[in-house]
Amino acid sequence: MANVLIYAIVYFVLMVVTAVEILVIGFPIPHDVVVASLLGLAALKAVMIAMYFQHLRYEPRPLSGPAILGLVAVFLFLGLSLWSIIGIR
Repeated sequence: MANVLIYAIVYFVLMVVTAVEILVIGFPIPHDVVVASLLGLAALKAVMIAMYFQHLRYEPRPLSGPAILGLVAVFLFLGLSLWSIIGIR
């Protein structure tokens, strides 16, 4: 029963983060801040999905570490690509 509760909590947190992403788009804040916050929220969701729904949380550190490092690298390069394309100064 504890596993179901953990998954339900993670699912609820993912829904809340998705709602925050939708709300961020409507705020009258600079475009750079919107892009940065959306990238950060997407990274948080990706890590939560990898850790809980792909069961990396229960794997030994030598196995889960490179996977999380790969996710971080993807979001870093995605951010740098967007920075290059959009021309954020």
